[in-house]
Amino acid sequence: NDSEDDIVAIERKIKIEYKASDKIVIDGNDVTEEIRSHEVTRHVSTVAAYKGVRDVVVKILRELTADCGVVMEGRDIGSVVLPNADFKFYLDATIAERAQRRYKELKKRDKNVELYKIQLEIKHRDKKDSSREIAPLVFEPGATYIDTSALTLKEVMSLIIKKINSILKIDNISFFHSSNLFYSIVSFVLRVGYVKYLGINVQGLSNIPATGGVLLVCNHLSHLDPPAVAVSLSRQASFIARSSLFEVTPLFGWILKNLNVYPLNREGIDRDVFKRVMAILDAGMICLIFPEGTRSKTGQLQPAKPGIGMIIAMAKNNGVRFNVIPCKITGTDKAFPIGAKWIKREQINLKFGKPIDLSDLLEKQDKHSYRAIADRLMEHIGGV
Repeated sequence: NDSEDDIVAIERKIKIEYKASDKIVIDGNDVTEEIRSHEVTRHVSTVAAYKGVRDVVVKILRELTADCGVVMEGRDIGSVVLPNADFKFYLDATIAERAQRRYKELKKRDKNVELYKIQLEIKHRDKKDSSREIAPLVFEPGATYIDTSALTLKEVMSLIIKKINSILKIDNISFFHSSNLFYSIVSFVLRVGYVKYLGINVQGLSNIPATGGVLLVCNHLSHLDPPAVAVSLSRQASFIARSSLFEVTPLFGWILKNLNVYPLNREGIDRDVFKRVMAILDAGMICLIFPEGTRSKTGQLQPAKPGIGMIIAMAKNNGVRFNVIPCKITGTDKAFPIGAKWIKREQINLKFGKPIDLSDLLEKQDKHSYRAIADRLMEHIGGV
């Protein structure tokens, strides 16, 4: 029987956290199960209609997306909370089907729940949420409608992924060439040049798995670094490079695209690159990233950009399985230093280290953990 002001006052005092393990914590207490109870569900529509409550909730939810991408569900997420979301889906089902699902869920905790009462409550909540003045339940234009009544969870996920892939112009990840003929030809020619002209010494190749996703993180000294890594690998790789390189000439841009190179916009957070890298890794491919973000002018290791920490945390916490392998390269800065016009004959050395364990840094997803992940990568690169 608390008033709206009382509830808002309480809401402003408590600390709500969302853990990477799908745990909801309030003031240090795990309430993951409690918030999904029948008792809480019955009162959601009433409390959710309070403007003061919604203002606080919207602020909290938007803060969750400040540092990383999220998958968020709710009755006004696409229309009010995140109107500029990259992808919007409106999941629907008949009242009878939703009641059955809710009944099965609640029956595990409460043997006294009744199906017909749940059905009435759902019908009442739909009507109440659709007619409220503040953030009503509506179908947002631009969202993809999916009727899940006769679909399994796996089938719904498949439809969502297919839609996202079509928007990103990814055809079942086949966009990432596991066998790119142009790449193979260019790689062969470059390999001859690196071996015969420069001389390249490679160690630690056994640390790179023969299959599965691999994120290679390497120090950056010269424009010779990406091809040096590419010619050293037995598997084809994808690369991330600054977007300005694609604008040097149309031909050079075409070559980069056909060598599995993807552009990175250095201004702000490039969420498209995050999604692209996760898709590459999820497809079991190799992706090379230079955490420092730019070539070192001194030959010494530079601090990594925190964005690499965000990419790894997002991918790992979204269930993408891959190894993070450190790589240290030396000699390329002497062969082709910054500002040089010609390549000199200098020995190039590459060494791949063992997979980096980041499990202790993945619990939280915030700027501090991203920074910690980035720092650990550079520690391992330096220690290879």
